[in-house]
Amino acid sequence: MHCRIKTTSQRGVSLVEALVTLVIVSISMLAVMSLLTRSIAGRNADLQQLRTLRTTADDGEQADLLQASQLRTPTQSGGFTLIELMVAMTIGLVITAGAIHMFTMAISAWRTVESVASLEERMAFAMQAIGDDVLLAGYTGVAPLAAPFTPVTAQCGGADVSGWALAIDQPVEIVNNLAGLPCPVFNAAQIGSDGLIVRHHDPFSDAPVLQMHGWYVDRASSLPGQPSLRRQTLMPNGAVQNHEIIPGVENMQVQLGIDSDADHLVDAWVNENISADPVLMVQIELRVRSALREGGVGDDGFRRVTARRQFYLRNAAG
Repeated sequence: MHCRIKTTSQRGVSLVEALVTLVIVSISMLAVMSLLTRSIAGRNADLQQLRTLRTTADDGEQADLLQASQLRTPTQSGGFTLIELMVAMTIGLVITAGAIHMFTMAISAWRTVESVASLEERMAFAMQAIGDDVLLAGYTGVAPLAAPFTPVTAQCGGADVSGWALAIDQPVEIVNNLAGLPCPVFNAAQIGSDGLIVRHHDPFSDAPVLQMHGWYVDRASSLPGQPSLRRQTLMPNGAVQNHEIIPGVENMQVQLGIDSDADHLVDAWVNENISADPVLMVQIELRVRSALREGGVGDDGFRRVTARRQFYLRNAAG
């Protein structure tokens, strides 16, 4: 089995680096505020002293008042000049802008990693679900069964679909560029996506119970605006039910590997069941789309991954 996943990633600033930068910026801003507070306090002290002198002085002490007001010159003040404050604030703003930029990059990198991890997780789940079913294709129990399979008929939407659902002689079946299935789909089949029908005995039942799974990609899902991988399942009572497997899968391509010269090797890959040659392998290719749009990703803002795997048929190869 082979699996190839195409992803894109980018290296951003780590969360620790962003936090350290924010701490440095906070210390710088506190220093600037401390300088500004000291300057204002020094100016207020001068003004308070002048008010006191004006209150207590009489007309004969104006000369002393003038001399007292000149005791503290600008060069003797404990504060800072306006230019010094403006320079300090400019430096602080530059550092703050850099920190915000680094923090934004860190958040963007974290979201990218989370998005790629979610895509790969959904891809692995979907591929595993289909693969486990394909490996059972054609399975009819450990020993030959004399009793007929149940159910004996299949119903879907009030119609009899027994000929389609109970065709155990065809373990795997491709519906190329699926437009529909005998049973109604959930919303509408995804344009350009294939369908895969798998039939086999229920491996967890001692009785000969037939299972049929119709895999396809639907344009809608339980999440608004998201496509989904869905499966039509034949139940033991003969009803065919439609189940959502996982949202986000937007395309499925299926090919059959056939053996045309009985050497137990794949001689050709076909898109439909068009020959009587035994099927040795099934190749599945899935494309999964992210749930949310991201800036600078693709033409529509959705991140995507594509994977392809090949599964040997253990029971249908003959």
